[in-house]
Amino acid sequence: MKTNFNLNFKNASAFLVLLFVLVANPLAQTPQYYNYATGGGANSFPLNQAAGKMCQWLVAPGEFNTPSGARSGYITNFYCRIATGYPLTSTTYTTFNLIFGQTTLTSLPTGTFYTGTMDTVFTRASVTLQAAADTWLQFTLDHPFPYDSTKSLVIQMEQCAASGATSTYSLAHTNLSGNRRSWSVGGCPFTFYGNGVNVLNCGVDITPPPPATPPYYNYNNGTGINTFPFGQSGGQRVNWLIRTGTLNQPSLAHPGLINAIYFWMGSTATTTFNKLTISLGQAVITTLPASWYTANMKYVYYRSTVTLSSTNSGWMMIPLDTLFAFDTSKALIIDVQQCSASSSSMYVRQSSGTPATRNYGTPGTGCPINYAGQDGQIINFGVNIVNFVGIQPVKNTTPAVYLLEQNYPNPFNPTTSISYSIPKAGNVRLTVFDVLGRDVAVLVNEFKTAGSYTIGFNASELSSGVYFYRIEAGDFKDVKKMTLVK
Repeated sequence: MKTNFNLNFKNASAFLVLLFVLVANPLAQTPQYYNYATGGGANSFPLNQAAGKMCQWLVAPGEFNTPSGARSGYITNFYCRIATGYPLTSTTYTTFNLIFGQTTLTSLPTGTFYTGTMDTVFTRASVTLQAAADTWLQFTLDHPFPYDSTKSLVIQMEQCAASGATSTYSLAHTNLSGNRRSWSVGGCPFTFYGNGVNVLNCGVDITPPPPATPPYYNYNNGTGINTFPFGQSGGQRVNWLIRTGTLNQPSLAHPGLINAIYFWMGSTATTTFNKLTISLGQAVITTLPASWYTANMKYVYYRSTVTLSSTNSGWMMIPLDTLFAFDTSKALIIDVQQCSASSSSMYVRQSSGTPATRNYGTPGTGCPINYAGQDGQIINFGVNIVNFVGIQPVKNTTPAVYLLEQNYPNPFNPTTSISYSIPKAGNVRLTVFDVLGRDVAVLVNEFKTAGSYTIGFNASELSSGVYFYRIEAGDFKDVKKMTLVK
């Protein structure tokens, strides 16, 4: 469900009474892999609880076995089965989260919740769900989740309050053995109450993982090693420029969609990062400006907390949350920022070049990181590129009308992209403001030629809530609403 808001600035406050909702697809397809679709019983936890409820389930290795055994890869969609006779009518949930984890355990802990490493893969401040009985309720994850088919998947679903029809539906469960479900007393914060043998009837869509080594790269023989940005415990930011035509090993890269990036590493390390953000951009340039490069960058990866591992003289692969359309006629700009790290031992390998191919910040100062300088170091870097499937590259044509598009994703945490089009050249001003009308960011304020543009917005320093973004281009003005959920 896509909701567009079009309002004048002076009327923006009138929209504060609107509740922003996202609706999970009530006509979801059958999952690629699932455990059960018939269920041995129906249970009202956690969706049929007005005061809120949290449940954890454990799906053991090999149990996603219909119509065939699930492979390792990246989970992109999650499904749960609505029980026979208990349709999920339109109900709105507050603070709804799906959280995944993987473990070698085949049974949840007794008398307590599972507390291993978990990843929030779907979060909404407010969401409305509905689905017919005996159908799959589908959730498209906010980012792919790396899945190892040899380990158990722990699924945590939680909501802090439900309004609407909360007494007419349940989720399908099948009774197995061991602790397959744990649940809370109810209400937020969640307190453990009990364990049970019933596991959720659920399914997943899994995309194959990118290859361990990049099909296209520039260098993998750099003798220089550097702590920027991964080896700085206090945080660091770097821009790198990959000049046109230099992703040419073992052959020249072709146009397509980048779904993973690779760094040739200079140390063996495991490090946990806070607020790791990666952005990509393209431009017809051969050097970086003597300041942070920010023009038309797209956020492709964000984790509030993530643990990465590297091997000395080996590739560290990072799968992207968002595909990036790669144009071989332009240079590629990579922006990586992390706000703090658990160690200072993860290095990248570099090759010496000519200025200016790297911008870097003042290390150890936390976010936001101030620009400090530049040099000619070239990151040893690679990409995985998939062909355009059902997506056409943006054509170099002049837009017919002015247009401000809804940001995507929305709600977002903490990065999103905003696209706009202008049919003739002129000054463009694109700003973000809060519900009180105070400017919180100026994204664009410069002369632009006619065309279509996308700009990234990082709200990591802002609080959760409703914000608005406004464009002014010639006589054209438009405002849209977006929601930050942390």
